[in-house]
Amino acid sequence: MTASKQSSGISRVRQKTLERRRQLVALSTRGIFEQGYDKFSVNDLAAAAGLSVGGIYRYISTKSDLLVMACEDIYGGLYEALVQAVREITGSEQQLRTAFVLYLASCEAAKDQVLLLYREYQHLPREDQRRYKDRESRIADLFAQIITAGQCSGEFDGADAQTVAQDMVLLGHLPALKSWTLGERVGQRLAREQIDFVIAGLTPSRKKKPAQEPSHLSAASRTATEPEGTP
Repeated sequence: MTASKQSSGISRVRQKTLERRRQLVALSTRGIFEQGYDKFSVNDLAAAAGLSVGGIYRYISTKSDLLVMACEDIYGGLYEALVQAVREITGSEQQLRTAFVLYLASCEAAKDQVLLLYREYQHLPREDQRRYKDRESRIADLFAQIITAGQCSGEFDGADAQTVAQDMVLLGHLPALKSWTLGERVGQRLAREQIDFVIAGLTPSRKKKPAQEPSHLSAASRTATEPEGTP
């Protein structure tokens, strides 16, 4: 077998493993939602996936590994991707916009897993709870570093960088936690509104444009303030 054929074979095996892993995460997420973590079993997962129980244990060691896999889908490799994305960008505002867009897209893609972790976080092994918190903290710290740099350069005002960064992290979870209230405001539209909201809060007052009063309110205001009989 030539080296190229061997490499191609390894790539196919890896791709098949990744596809199976995605399937198991999706099936376990749905199963735990429907039955609850305590009732959902590895046997249930095996039946849904069309595998033997032994086949399932090729991918996990314990049932809690299903939650660990979901956690990996949310934050696995995300911090490194954010750092790489902003590395060649100049200007704190553009860096923050770029990093936040990627973060929001990642959370949107994994919103089922985000909700699952909120519900079943206590079932994660403590080591994985710490790892999850550390990954989330690194992302928040990156946001805070960009904000602090922008404050030093005068692009942003003096809001507490860590508080804003934690708010940004939570905004990424909004599609998972409040999907029933968002309606059609999801995906790129929601992300754009969230980004503009954060940037507006950080923009120094001297750079902010005065908000324009909606036309229907302007007319009502004029009517309310004009003396009777004014033409």
